[in-house]
Amino acid sequence: MSKHKKKVSVPVVEKSNPALNPAYIIIGLLCVIFIYLCFNTRFVQDDAFITFRYVENFVSGHGLVFNEGERVEGYTNFLWLLLLSIFSFLKLNIINTAQYLSVLFGVVILIITYLISSLIPVESAEKSKRLNSKINERDKLVLNLLPVLFLTFLGAFNYWAVSGMESTMFTALFLATVYYYFKTAKSGKLDIKISIFLLLASLTRPEGLYLFGLILMHFIGYNYITYKSEGTKAVVSKIFSKENILMFGIFVVPLALYFLFRISYYGYPFPNTYYAKTGFSMVYFQTGIEYVWNFFKSYLLFGVIFVLPFFLMKIKYYRFHISLLLLVYTMFTIYIVYIGGDVLQLYRFFIPVAPLIFIGFGKILAELYKKFRSDIFKSSPTGAIFAIVAISILITFYNYQNEKDNIERVTNLENGLVEKMKLAGTWFNQKSQQEGRKLTIAATTIGAVSFYAGYNVSVIDMLGLTDEVIAHKPEQIPEISKGYIGWKERNYNAGYVLSRKPDYIYFSTGIKPSAYAERALFTIHDFLKDYYPDVISIPAMKFTDFVYKRKSDKQIQSYRSLPENPNYDKSFINHFTGGLNLMKDQSKYSEAIREFEEAIRLGPTDFGLPHLFLGEVKLRQGDKEAAKLRFSTSTELNDFLTLGHYYLYSMYMEEGDTVKANQRLSKIKEYSPGLIQQ
Repeated sequence: MSKHKKKVSVPVVEKSNPALNPAYIIIGLLCVIFIYLCFNTRFVQDDAFITFRYVENFVSGHGLVFNEGERVEGYTNFLWLLLLSIFSFLKLNIINTAQYLSVLFGVVILIITYLISSLIPVESAEKSKRLNSKINERDKLVLNLLPVLFLTFLGAFNYWAVSGMESTMFTALFLATVYYYFKTAKSGKLDIKISIFLLLASLTRPEGLYLFGLILMHFIGYNYITYKSEGTKAVVSKIFSKENILMFGIFVVPLALYFLFRISYYGYPFPNTYYAKTGFSMVYFQTGIEYVWNFFKSYLLFGVIFVLPFFLMKIKYYRFHISLLLLVYTMFTIYIVYIGGDVLQLYRFFIPVAPLIFIGFGKILAELYKKFRSDIFKSSPTGAIFAIVAISILITFYNYQNEKDNIERVTNLENGLVEKMKLAGTWFNQKSQQEGRKLTIAATTIGAVSFYAGYNVSVIDMLGLTDEVIAHKPEQIPEISKGYIGWKERNYNAGYVLSRKPDYIYFSTGIKPSAYAERALFTIHDFLKDYYPDVISIPAMKFTDFVYKRKSDKQIQSYRSLPENPNYDKSFINHFTGGLNLMKDQSKYSEAIREFEEAIRLGPTDFGLPHLFLGEVKLRQGDKEAAKLRFSTSTELNDFLTLGHYYLYSMYMEEGDTVKANQRLSKIKEYSPGLIQQ
């Protein structure tokens, strides 16, 4: 009997082409939409120009400094700064480069978000083996793309991705850390890439150290729960294996060297901004809670999206992955509350954890999909996925529309601020060249103004972010610091600023002191004695603004002192600022008048500005005689109040009294010629 070999028919399996994976096509489309939305809200954050100034000084050979000769670490984005320095060295436009890079990292975030979501199983291994309970690949793909959809249309993400700041670079590096952690941590042997990306993230933003602690906490907790039955020794050996110690070393050693560099170069272990912003108070707590709640209202359905993923911890196959997401974004939110939120608008601090929040919520939608499929769409699985997609689109649309107008408003305000600061910086640069010497200016909004002023203009940051003395030796004034005025930066040292004798002191709000640091100046007599409001202008660019100019030594020596006010109280400046705010609204003129009168009652006897603006209010009300009296009083108290002289000049010209008008005009020409040259 002959043996015949039976031919076995082997089905031909076509290898799928990764390039044709529908997920990549959809992600590509979402990335295109994301890029369009970013550049549709195109702007550059004023704070980005602080880094740009460091870059310009570094590339020019002045060192990693804000002001030439002053070693102060006024940045918190070391790796981002070095990256921009490479492009600046290659003579590329630093502003455009920063924007393109931050958008590029935003695209990377979208891709990694999908990859992380794909690593988290939506059913147990046992169920996935049973064909009748397995979620088909198409639906898995769609479910894993939902977090990418949410992020693509997240207005705050678009806003910060084009800001020219390091937010997206840091987020991308941290997400890469999470991705490789998820891929290897369950095995007990951590991938070396975890250390590399976490190190890069920590060199990009200090929060990387905090996130390292959270990941380490999760890894230790997971191994303890998994191996505690084998004894403490087994747990310790699993956590501190040779491979893991090497992994930790790759993170710790370079970071330790960086800290040594920081101490040797700048003199302190942490950035100067850390010392300028540290401190905790109930005001910080309240503003932090408000910041978090506003983000919840704007993008997380009043916190529902934040909370729902906690219920996934009931499901065993989710616990490893979801526990890390919950740990990171919950602890990061607590950190945000602790530091009082952000001084900048539109939720920058939530950008690093927003992808994790939406990944967690995406798994909630996966559970809802399974519920729909088993209870509602039994005969039509396609209906279940369509229902989930419809819900996701509605949420995305709501989030996008909910903040659209606010983002447009904030973008326009920031663009206006940067343009104004650019022109002011240009004026200071030109003034320095005209006088053939270095100028010193003091300001609270120091980004664009310092960048365009150039390194020949030394800038004193009155908030202390780039100033060592203010950061480490603040001198707060209780009457100024009490209460909340919209500024989170509470450290200042007005006496020190004046001791530097800056040529100009520039407020972003013009003549009005807004920040605590600005208001504090008015409580020191040397400021009222040595400085006066002057006009700076660039007629060709239609730019005019007020700045406080230091008088000449001769003018200071000829100062005429007046008797002290027995009712003097340093809170007078708050009333003055309140009056300026109120007089913008015609219906609140009476309140503005009361505030100015209170500023006069409590303020120094030579403080003429409240009289000046009382005159302006009276003029708007049509009471010219009362206005003229107030303008005259303001200039009698302070002859350098050229705006008062200008009003009187105009009124005398209108009356035909050219003699008195010319007397006022001569004062304007002497003290503030820019007022009549604009």
